[in-house]
Amino acid sequence: MFTPEQGFFVKCMTKWLTIREEQGHDISPQASQLKADIDHSALLKRLLSGKEPLPLPPPHSFNQPWYSLIEEGRADKVNAFIYENYQGLPLPTAVIDGFPWTLVERLSDSAFLVSYNEQASLYRLQEERPEDNFGWSIEVVPTPSP
Repeated sequence: MFTPEQGFFVKCMTKWLTIREEQGHDISPQASQLKADIDHSALLKRLLSGKEPLPLPPPHSFNQPWYSLIEEGRADKVNAFIYENYQGLPLPTAVIDGFPWTLVERLSDSAFLVSYNEQASLYRLQEERPEDNFGWSIEVVPTPSP
């Protein structure tokens, strides 16, 4: 029988392994690789802190899951590049904090609707300070109530 703490850990590990499998990530048979996966997993850290996984994987900010954007709905001091006519990228694309988003609509010269996943909410990407590499903000677009 497990202590409550051990039971919580087993539940978190089971949920983490299940989510990884559902997302197509193999579970390494090598202990060293599995340890590295455990050590670097933001999802596992999230589960162990008592938080539930999000319904969809979050976008990334500089190679790390961007949970705060999803949970808070807004981020400032964002780095963004807009590629409307660039070979090698699915067009049009907004690269936000190093992660490609689909550019859904150009609202103006400095504002865009973007999405990181077809099933996710839309976000408004706004250039606030053109002279600053991190002069953008991003905010979730509220979904209209039925």
